[in-house]
Amino acid sequence: MPPSWQQINLIPGREKRKLRFLTPDMGSDEIEPNIVYWDWTEREYLYIDGDQVERRRKKVMQIKFLLLPKSLPEAAYNQLLAALQSADWDDCQRKASGQKRGLKLRYGQFRPGTKLTVGFFPLNPVYVKGNGWTNIRSVPTMEQPQLMSALRPTLQFMDDKIQEELPEYYDFASTMALHTWRYDGEKEDNYDRVPRLPESLKTTWSPSRPMSEMSDEEIEREYAKYRLTAIPDPVAVVQNLDTMGCVYTLFGTVFSTVELNQTIVFKAHEDGNNVSGTLVGITALGSFVGGRLVFPRYGYSAELGPRDLLICDNNHELHGNLGPVVGERFSVVAFLHKSVCKRTYTDDRSDGEATAETV
Repeated sequence: MPPSWQQINLIPGREKRKLRFLTPDMGSDEIEPNIVYWDWTEREYLYIDGDQVERRRKKVMQIKFLLLPKSLPEAAYNQLLAALQSADWDDCQRKASGQKRGLKLRYGQFRPGTKLTVGFFPLNPVYVKGNGWTNIRSVPTMEQPQLMSALRPTLQFMDDKIQEELPEYYDFASTMALHTWRYDGEKEDNYDRVPRLPESLKTTWSPSRPMSEMSDEEIEREYAKYRLTAIPDPVAVVQNLDTMGCVYTLFGTVFSTVELNQTIVFKAHEDGNNVSGTLVGITALGSFVGGRLVFPRYGYSAELGPRDLLICDNNHELHGNLGPVVGERFSVVAFLHKSVCKRTYTDDRSDGEATAETV
């Protein structure tokens, strides 16, 4: 049975944080902002006792939703929206769940159903049909590095909010992210497809006078001014998605992969490929009406507006959108893809040491 409200109030976390447990019979309701929704779920693990190895299941508490309205910084939102509006949405052959892939129309517009997968999305050992690639970075990542530059502030903000609002979960997610370390001898990606800057746009910092004659404050001020106008090198952007240099996560966050969607109405589906127990970060951008996100098992839904952030469990939970969508609606879904993770992690339990698979 779920804990009583008295027991819920004793759960460690942010002061006066309201926690709501879910049951399937709670009925249709709006996801309330700034409330952590939980439910009990079963998680599978491998129990090891000497030579005995068996697959077991245990009940754990799983976070389902946390809605943070208008929390995405305006500067990060505007930067990402401009990049999404200028992106090449014909750069990915993957279709959105439950519908045909969007087709390119006149004047650069697309029908609903267009999506891009960016970040680490390994395809080894199978070659992508038609291009012979085996890169661990997705095709749009290699060919549209401006998207990755624009995504960085938003992803880092999502990571910061998860750490701030859900510190205990963040410890777990960070542990799982560390299991995305690079394998020995893994082949480096081919960066020939990354567009280069024209020579005329490449800039290097040149002080106004000899540095020996400048104070530290003058040097810092001039260099800061240069950085405001400097254009990042696309190859460097793609090569340095992982700030640690040894794992497959994006910009020091707990995410490895991002789905970018343009005016999509998803049918009810499960994602299924996220690391077990991890959550996704979702935000919406653009000028639109519609696209309510629904979790039918609970009867809960959220009308995500621009700059809203929803942290939720999409992995084995049915979810979909209500249409129609009027206007241009972009959505960003950041998650930890199990294809970049080492398959096991150590779970210290009170009845002995066990190893759980991220299935």
